[in-house]
Amino acid sequence: MFQIGDVVFYPQHGVGIIDCIEEKEINGETKSYYEFHLINNPMKIVLPLDKVENFHVRLISDTDTIDYILMDISNRLANFSEFADYNYKDRKEKFIEKMKIGTIENYLEVIYILTKLKIKHELNSTEGQFLYRSKKIVIEEISIAKNLSKDEAIDLLEYAIS
Repeated sequence: MFQIGDVVFYPQHGVGIIDCIEEKEINGETKSYYEFHLINNPMKIVLPLDKVENFHVRLISDTDTIDYILMDISNRLANFSEFADYNYKDRKEKFIEKMKIGTIENYLEVIYILTKLKIKHELNSTEGQFLYRSKKIVIEEISIAKNLSKDEAIDLLEYAIS
């Protein structure tokens, strides 16, 4: 699925680079593993090849995909009031589900909805953390995929969700 050197996205952690693919024997069973490091985090991650889909690890989005999603986010979520009407617990569950799936669209939805809710009322601490982490991860992906500085990626994201 992935090759050494591929730039991947690991939901809830961010962008990483595949360092190696190794076979390891654990409890008498030999399996192949991806080992990768996260770009802005000292953490190294080792995942069995056969479990990568379960963790929703994917290649980072390409420039065209990012441009399309950023251009279209406000149109697709113009009726975000559905989320505004959810109680906190239901919103939290929806956001966690979206972040676990890990598509850039899902992260942008979380950012867009929480940004609009923040205008209506103060976010609680958990929602504030969701917004902060989602923005950080999306900015990282935009920056790397489009070869932009962090500040340029922030500007692009802010413009899209405004």
